[in-house]
Amino acid sequence: RLSQGFDTPSENRNAKRSAIFVPSSPPLPPRVRPLPSERKFRSDSVESLVTFMEGNLANEEVAVLFSNCFPNTLDTTVAQASSNDTFIITGDIPALWLRDSLNQVWPYLPLVRDDPPLLDLFSGLLKRHLRSVLTDPYANAFNRGPTGEGHQTDTRTPPMRPEVFEGKFELDSLASVLRLSWGLWAQVRGRQEDFLAPENEPVALLWLQAVELIL
Repeated sequence: RLSQGFDTPSENRNAKRSAIFVPSSPPLPPRVRPLPSERKFRSDSVESLVTFMEGNLANEEVAVLFSNCFPNTLDTTVAQASSNDTFIITGDIPALWLRDSLNQVWPYLPLVRDDPPLLDLFSGLLKRHLRSVLTDPYANAFNRGPTGEGHQTDTRTPPMRPEVFEGKFELDSLASVLRLSWGLWAQVRGRQEDFLAPENEPVALLWLQAVELIL
């Protein structure tokens, strides 16, 4: 009966094997970094790390994702950067969140020892955080200046100020100031950039005033 038009089991298996579809490799993600002239901040050490990772990651898709994502904070959210004042917006809102701005730059912290401009960015961000706490220790997000943007109609104690974008009391906001303080100090202790060194007394006093309010 097998000779009367019926496939044998082995013929069936062979037919199924030949019908298996092997998909082609998916296309790589697009490279979406802004043009160099449009990037907000450049760090040589970050660029070197991106180049190194792209050349050493076995998965090319992951390499492209890393090159897009790792420098994104510096590329797109640094509104101002100096050793005295750094302002990092949260992304789609032109305001600085204490918690978010710390987390946005935290991956770069191990690179500051050999990158003076990046160290200046962190030093300025710490000073911005300290001044923000002294402005309003119960707020979580701040304007770049006394612009009055944000949730100014909120009813709260203390009342909203034009420097404050959002006045929510969040423990993780204050904890972020302490974490940034510790992280930066751990990188620069024993060096002239140590903000708690005696020769940096104005910054040390600013830090003590802010920490006293936090505690």
